[in-house]
Amino acid sequence: MRSILIGFFRSLNNLLHSPQKVIGLCLTLVILNLIVDGSLLRWWSLHRDYNLIQKSIQILEQQNAKLKVQLRKAKDPMFLEREARDRFDLVSEGDLVFVFSEEEGS
Repeated sequence: MRSILIGFFRSLNNLLHSPQKVIGLCLTLVILNLIVDGSLLRWWSLHRDYNLIQKSIQILEQQNAKLKVQLRKAKDPMFLEREARDRFDLVSEGDLVFVFSEEEGS
């Protein structure tokens, strides 16, 4: 048992005299801690959610811009008249209207 402890402390002493090995060990322990703790997974999940929300914001801003244009158009009386004619088949006074009856096939 004593020889095992002496071997361990000698290898630890050799490790501590090499700065590159100490930095590598520290980085390994930090990454291992982040993985075991779940912080790295949570960070990745938050980053992914952030990107999805940013895309959603861009889409909503584009839709908002289109709606603003439509709202500006809706204030124009000529646009309202055109929409009434197109959507509801309305006619104004003096318009010529053709009515076609459906013929039954013989």
